[in-house]
Amino acid sequence: MRTPRAGAAAVAESVSPPRPSEAREPSGTERALLEEIALRARTPLIIERPEGVLSARRLTNYLLTFLWWSVWGHFMLPLATLLLWMSGFRRFSTELLDRSGFDAMVRQLPLYLAVIGILCGALIGWALLNWWRFADRERRRSFKSVSDAMIAQSYGIEPAQLARWRSARRLVVSHNAEGRPTAAE
Repeated sequence: MRTPRAGAAAVAESVSPPRPSEAREPSGTERALLEEIALRARTPLIIERPEGVLSARRLTNYLLTFLWWSVWGHFMLPLATLLLWMSGFRRFSTELLDRSGFDAMVRQLPLYLAVIGILCGALIGWALLNWWRFADRERRRSFKSVSDAMIAQSYGIEPAQLARWRSARRLVVSHNAEGRPTAAE
């Protein structure tokens, strides 16, 4: 009599994956999928040259960024209100309208405007100073290209072996504990 466990083992043995020596060629659909994945791997996800982005798309990005920061700020308002209330601040409308706060605010208005003017002037001055210092200067530097010999040396292999690895369609690399490649098939 056959037990359920023995039956499952028999099914598992009959459906075992093919060995590498018995591997079959991929079908047309599988090949198309592999080519699409390879194409996506060559397409960079980060825009290296922002000047290449259309201005309408850039404007859309700015508007969406502003929108989501506004939503985030709106969600943070209750937390800010709670912290202000716990530190002794009361409702603005109650203090201003019910307790003659408007007259006190009008008396303090020149001081408020002076502080706002000083802060805005400092920020504009800082922006102008940085614009003057860094205008028309490209501070970004490109990376030096690395030769195949240097790459092969860093992996501890011969340059000819690196060239064979690059030309292989499929490469299985084994690594040691330090992350160095030990074998490739």
